[in-house]
Amino acid sequence: MSLLKILEKVLFPEVCIFCMKYSKNKICHYCRGKLVISSGSAVVSKNLYEYGYVYCYGRYSGMLKKRFSDYKFKGELWLGKCFGELMYNRFSVALTANLPDIITYVPVSSIRFKERGYDQSREIAEAIAEKMNIECLPLLVNTSGGLKQSRLDRKKRISEAKGRFSLNGNYCDILKGRILIIDDILTTGATINECAGILTEKGAASVDAMIFASGRSDII
Repeated sequence: MSLLKILEKVLFPEVCIFCMKYSKNKICHYCRGKLVISSGSAVVSKNLYEYGYVYCYGRYSGMLKKRFSDYKFKGELWLGKCFGELMYNRFSVALTANLPDIITYVPVSSIRFKERGYDQSREIAEAIAEKMNIECLPLLVNTSGGLKQSRLDRKKRISEAKGRFSLNGNYCDILKGRILIIDDILTTGATINECAGILTEKGAASVDAMIFASGRSDII
């Protein structure tokens, strides 16, 4: 074991990321029983998502919702890698069967990035990409003014998603294969459909979506 790995073990002992008690796994048996987590299969629904498979790790409620809030709004950046690893572990079999060529993510606006200092979906996406040994690229740019989606109703969420994103011009020539796009929370599906639509229009063969959590009953 390398010195770096030994230091990680000492400084960051194995704990359940939900209750923070010692656990050999990232979720202890007690907390696992309180979470609603995906069976590991994908959802296929044209009414929800038009461009491929949808993978959703868990139900956006209870402890999972609280822990994600700690990550997104309270600066617990280390949780991003943990969430990504949990997602990869849950869907590793399905991902192997539908192996992407590129992994990307739904980016936050420049205003939101300055406020938080990080992009929550990018942190998760990079953790998944590391596990899969696949490149994670910033294929999209968020051109919005940083309006918080959580403050909008369903109708406004859908309308606001249109025109918020554009293709990163540095990657116009590589959009030919399968893409896996990562997002944090799915509510209406408008954002992930908008992003996948741009990638498909620019040449992607398919765009599967992976979400950390959703409150929708038709997903999980």
